[in-house]
Amino acid sequence: MMKASFKNAINIAKKVAKKCSLLTDTAVFHNLLVNASFVRFSKTHEYEHNGTLMKNPIGYFTRTFKKMVYHYIDSFREIHHIATRKENVHTGPLAIFRQMIEG
Repeated sequence: MMKASFKNAINIAKKVAKKCSLLTDTAVFHNLLVNASFVRFSKTHEYEHNGTLMKNPIGYFTRTFKKMVYHYIDSFREIHHIATRKENVHTGPLAIFRQMIEG
């Protein structure tokens, strides 16, 4: 079961890495993988504690990992856009005019 889950995770990471280079860092990939594994383990443990079995643990792991990957990418994009906006504020027409006056 775990082998299939990790294969799915690697395939998701490869697809995302083609679009965005954020997951080429193996530390980031391993961190996301550990977090998704922990979430799946907790959910499976919760089901077993209630006396039932989880119907599709591989699917749950895959969906969880996918959500974590796309959330990571979206949050990185937001940080990048905010940083870009802050740079653009300082290079507006007033900043250029101020630089001309100050020399």
